[in-house]
Amino acid sequence: SIKPEMRLAEFPVMDNEFVLVGATPPVSGEVWSPDRLASVSLLFREPGSATRQMMERYIQQHGINVKMRMELSSNEAIKQSILAGLGYSIMPKVSVLADLEQRNLFIQPVRGLPIRSYWSFVWPEGKKPNPQAQEFLDSVKANLHDHLVRFQSKRVNGSKS
Repeated sequence: SIKPEMRLAEFPVMDNEFVLVGATPPVSGEVWSPDRLASVSLLFREPGSATRQMMERYIQQHGINVKMRMELSSNEAIKQSILAGLGYSIMPKVSVLADLEQRNLFIQPVRGLPIRSYWSFVWPEGKKPNPQAQEFLDSVKANLHDHLVRFQSKRVNGSKS
């Protein structure tokens, strides 16, 4: 956990979108209101996970009283539970790209989603990374563009922002 007062050096890597994921295709053109989440079973990550924090912040900002169906400790467990028809979850889109492409899972459009964040490498400001970490960062920096181009080509649902 990072303390709010900690000063960090950062290398931004990529955008990250949180979307509502379900096992059934959405009705064409239908965008749910946030209140609709009160009428479906929601699957949550464990307390303390960044995904859980994003989901709880969205629910709180919209004043929604939701039904937590289950609390699970991994995105894979959430995906499998959605596939089994146990509910919906707000998840990082990157964690379900293959399932979206294969049309096993679907993004249900909801007002206020996606929530956009970004992934970064961070380290204490003023502290030089050790040689192995520096070599890794240098490799990421040198190859990031090519990886992001490949990743961007895999984005689905027309969302390339």
